[in-house]
Amino acid sequence: MKMTKNLFITLLFLTSAIHTHTMDQPEPKEKKSVIPKWVKSVGTFILGEKKPKNSPDMKELSIAISELPKEIQNQIIGILLASQNASSLIEASQTISSFAQVNKELHELINQRDFCLKIIKNLSARFNCSNLTACKALQTQKAKKQLELQTELFKICQKPTLQTENWNDNVLFAGLIMQGVDFEFTYDYAGDITTPLIIALLHQSEATDVIITVGKVDVTRASKKGTTPLEAAEATENKRLITLIQDQIKKQHKK
Repeated sequence: MKMTKNLFITLLFLTSAIHTHTMDQPEPKEKKSVIPKWVKSVGTFILGEKKPKNSPDMKELSIAISELPKEIQNQIIGILLASQNASSLIEASQTISSFAQVNKELHELINQRDFCLKIIKNLSARFNCSNLTACKALQTQKAKKQLELQTELFKICQKPTLQTENWNDNVLFAGLIMQGVDFEFTYDYAGDITTPLIIALLHQSEATDVIITVGKVDVTRASKKGTTPLEAAEATENKRLITLIQDQIKKQHKK
């Protein structure tokens, strides 16, 4: 397997230049807006950074949402308590998703890309599952969109070559990057929970180079069972990939 310069240049060009590609239609960029303080406060509870059963935290929340209608206040507190008490991934996901129906501000918060990813990764840690499993369970608008992106990345990571002449492959990869695919997302793979980098390495995929260079991932991050990217590269006996990972480890350690 050989990663050609033409392929890499093509992907970088497409990433910066394409504004019309998507699997269906391009998602408009999220507008930067000022997030009300009460929304930020509720967000910390949704992510589990603060607990509604903790008296000081609850007092802080009550003050933060005090200007909202009483009905909305009760809804927020009720959902937070239900979320904290949830005993399964499905129950917790459904509870969190219900925030999107409370009002416009919480709907926007739940469907922000970065916040959505935080919810997904929080659920993964809480219920000991992959990001993909948590994403499937969440079922919000943004989670469904993220699921599409991550599923396509998973497929690409299992392709040994990304042919330069295959315009569709290149456009798709660039489109995923532009739309916010997460290169640190975790997947259930071969009885493990692992990253796109390790999957791409095991398949000796040319996607490896793009994941490292464009995704700027941690090349020392191991899978749940402890397999590192270097071990994955060594398992293939592919000298180019082994050298690539070794070089990247040195570079990241220098920073």
